[in-house]
Amino acid sequence: MSKFDKIFEARETEAEKAGVSNGKELPAPKSDKKKNVGKIKQITTVAPESSIQFTNQTNAKRGRPTAKRSDPDFVGLTTYVRRDTHTRAKIALLQEGKGRELSELVEDLIHNWLNKK
Repeated sequence: MSKFDKIFEARETEAEKAGVSNGKELPAPKSDKKKNVGKIKQITTVAPESSIQFTNQTNAKRGRPTAKRSDPDFVGLTTYVRRDTHTRAKIALLQEGKGRELSELVEDLIHNWLNKK
């Protein structure tokens, strides 16, 4: 007796109940699971005392938000500055405590220089 005999017997019993003859195959069992990966959920709520409906759509997108590298308004720039200047600038930005990045400082300096011309 094989380990699959019980499965075959169960299928034969189902076939007999459904009125299918032994020569025909039974359809494959259907899965009850739904696949909702990457779809937009729509939640609608109705206030009990009014006829106002609120709809909230959430996108199931995951991952990091777009960065400057992906933003078409920004361009990558390679510059060479002395190591000491770079280190001192980064330390000064950290001490400033505003969370400003070195690229923002460089952009501000170039912008101010262009406005003076």
